[in-house]
Amino acid sequence: MFKKILFPINQSKEPLEVIHKTTEITRMNNIHLIVLSIIEPKHYEMNPIKTLEIFLEQAKKIAENFDMTYELIKRDGNPESVICNEAEKLNVDVIVIGTRGINLEANSQSTASKVLEFSNRPVLVVP
Repeated sequence: MFKKILFPINQSKEPLEVIHKTTEITRMNNIHLIVLSIIEPKHYEMNPIKTLEIFLEQAKKIAENFDMTYELIKRDGNPESVICNEAEKLNVDVIVIGTRGINLEANSQSTASKVLEFSNRPVLVVP
């Protein structure tokens, strides 16, 4: 089935809720988890780095507690572009992404809907 999962996170609270579901999937199936931390240039002035560091630390603890293989990657840029580019570059099998709502139509401004539209990799959206 899947050998590598890409799990992108940003400074919102959704990653905390989704990381538990993602680690369940990876742990039960011995899948390599890649946590991708993304800082958008427009949020530099908001200093989201501390929030992202907390998420990364929590992801790391969860992965270590379950003896999972994982890696943590940090990138700057437009989230949907970074996610799609990294998924391709890392040759992941699936992208697991959280969303605030259920509107995933093409005209939606959510990162999840844009990744669904532009990625050539399968995308699992967790509400």
